[in-house]
Amino acid sequence: MLLKTILLVALFLSFGEARDVELIPLKGKDVAGVYADGTMDILLKYHEGSSDDWIGIYKEGASNKWENIVAWKWVKDMSSGFACPTQACDESYPRFLRVQLEDGDYEARFFRNNSFVLDQKLNFTVKAIDSFVTGISQTYDAYLNKLDIQILGTSSNATATPEDWIGLYKVGTSNNFDNVLKWAWIGDDLFKIGKDSWDLKSINLETGDYEIRYFLRNSFITHKKTTPFHFIKNNPNPVMKNVLMQTAQVYFSFVDFKNASGKKTDWYGVFKEGDERKSTNLRAWGYNSDGKTEGTLKLKETEFGRYTVVWFKENSYQVLAESKLILIRDF
Repeated sequence: MLLKTILLVALFLSFGEARDVELIPLKGKDVAGVYADGTMDILLKYHEGSSDDWIGIYKEGASNKWENIVAWKWVKDMSSGFACPTQACDESYPRFLRVQLEDGDYEARFFRNNSFVLDQKLNFTVKAIDSFVTGISQTYDAYLNKLDIQILGTSSNATATPEDWIGLYKVGTSNNFDNVLKWAWIGDDLFKIGKDSWDLKSINLETGDYEIRYFLRNSFITHKKTTPFHFIKNNPNPVMKNVLMQTAQVYFSFVDFKNASGKKTDWYGVFKEGDERKSTNLRAWGYNSDGKTEGTLKLKETEFGRYTVVWFKENSYQVLAESKLILIRDF
């Protein structure tokens, strides 16, 4: 069986009755969470515990007998230093260190007082996957003629598939290598950092829509691709620049734009990082109702996350410009 890595179980105390126990999968972009192969980090919420409380990992359906334990740890022995993306925990709470598991269905089980009487459990599945890359996004700066690329789903616990690569293509062209306008191997460094920046000045692009495609194992089969960006030869697109102002509770983001057409049917939309540019994914939007060619958009989000502001052409979803990523978080 193919071995998979699972990082399990950060634990913290919360308010409630002693028997109110809850196992909660953690989710988050910048911290460990639910991974592409189905593994997850798990919070254990309970009011008070004893030095003999423990966690065990079992195959799904196996009895609680000692010989069926795949991995286990006393709660008191779990390490500290886990970063949590919610207001309910901080860096001081303990975590269950990752263990190697074969593909299959498992249960994380919580027991009290050194017993084998099950208190709570959480099911999860470890499965074979092609890649830990869950998406790829781009931000095109028309003024600098630069393309920032971000690979989503990367982590220090996942390594790139050998000979993975990315290529710049004109939308609508085949994956044939003759159509590649610029390319690069992913490599360990790019995969771990998760981003790259390309200068497009040396590429003689014609006006049109372009995208970045991600390929696995030196193949020409698209694994992931970015939303398209629109390039206008010898004609600057709108340019947007982020200015973040910290407040007591949230970040306000001021996104400056310039070189816009001044058309009142041009509009902007706010998207979560990696979301497809479509109406169901809009977090906020508005028209250039004053017909400005430059100005400032003031945004406010209360939900933790990373966002991008996209400028669209005349009631369409033709992308003219994108802001850099905006971080919104609670304090």
